[in-house]
Amino acid sequence: MIWTDELSRFLMVWLAVFGWVVATRKRIHIRIRFFQDRLPKRAHKATEIAIQAAMVSFGVLVTIYSVGLIGKNFDLEATSLPLSMSWLYAPLVLGGAVTALQGAIELTETLRRPRLPPAGPEVVVE
Repeated sequence: MIWTDELSRFLMVWLAVFGWVVATRKRIHIRIRFFQDRLPKRAHKATEIAIQAAMVSFGVLVTIYSVGLIGKNFDLEATSLPLSMSWLYAPLVLGGAVTALQGAIELTETLRRPRLPPAGPEVVVE
């Protein structure tokens, strides 16, 4: 049954983007702050602003380019399924939009708050 291979491709893309959206909204993507946490306060905040601005830009670019991919593949039908190939790229619009929105929220929060304390376990000295 050849259609199972094609269906699994569609589902893999949709589930991967779903995981991307969930991780973005819950702020649980892997992020290494080792060097950033050792920067002075102003440099730390400037780095955080640059990271969040890059996240917004990435989300906007993914959204724009995925809309283009949907348009280019709208009239192409999948080989073994009666689906348009544009459905393969449809979840990227959502993923890009959520990433841009989350980045804008975090950028706004960064501009409003002072430096966050370094992440990690708290050490109590007695």
